[in-house]
Amino acid sequence: MSLTIGIDPGVTGGIALFLDGELLAVDPLPTRARLYGSGLQLDGAELMGWLLEKRAGRPCVAILEAVSSRPGQGVRSVFNFGHMLGSIEGVLQAVGIPYQLVSASVWKKRAGLIGKKKSASRSLAGQLFPDQADRFKRVKDDGLAEAALIARYGL
Repeated sequence: MSLTIGIDPGVTGGIALFLDGELLAVDPLPTRARLYGSGLQLDGAELMGWLLEKRAGRPCVAILEAVSSRPGQGVRSVFNFGHMLGSIEGVLQAVGIPYQLVSASVWKKRAGLIGKKKSASRSLAGQLFPDQADRFKRVKDDGLAEAALIARYGL
């Protein structure tokens, strides 16, 4: 009974959990008000609790999207995105969950999503995981859908 966790980083990102190839849970990444400035940041304590509860001592691996800057992004948003990724990596390390980084271009190529809009991720996730399809219907559910697809890549 092995667990695979997929994580789409970002304040609107998601985390998905597969047990032996079956999608069991998909949730938004927990966030809280930034300790400095405005906006949101990862709630590392809540993420740690989620991971420990779901893991329940079982072997697992996490697949984490390796984010990077994109043309046209502001310096602040790139910094915040990188901060989120580093915070997630720190939590995974703290709870002893090994993880692999995968670029969006690699997992999206395998899923047939290269060059497609984010709505295609939601649509594909709804088709692949019909029991969870309601979780992928809204525009703001992109992070949930992509977390599930990243975990599927890791299977």
